[in-house]
Amino acid sequence: MDRTTKSKRLLKRSLEEITVKVDAYFEKIEAKYGSHRVAKYPCPHCQGEIKALRPEETGEVWDSMVQCNLCGKLHFKVIDK
Repeated sequence: MDRTTKSKRLLKRSLEEITVKVDAYFEKIEAKYGSHRVAKYPCPHCQGEIKALRPEETGEVWDSMVQCNLCGKLHFKVIDK
């Protein structure tokens, strides 16, 4: 197995592990605060569903660089209430 193939397999396994943890985290958030605190949007690269926490205060805006836990690519997100 060449180095590139091995790296891709490791990345895929890591992303799968992260997805399980992310899903568990957002299940807890939705149970505690309600689904209105969770924003869901498609990844701009793979169209897979990404979940993000919404700010509590109206008018508050959060932004960050995000790595999709499905395809591993980066994008910039801006979320408000």
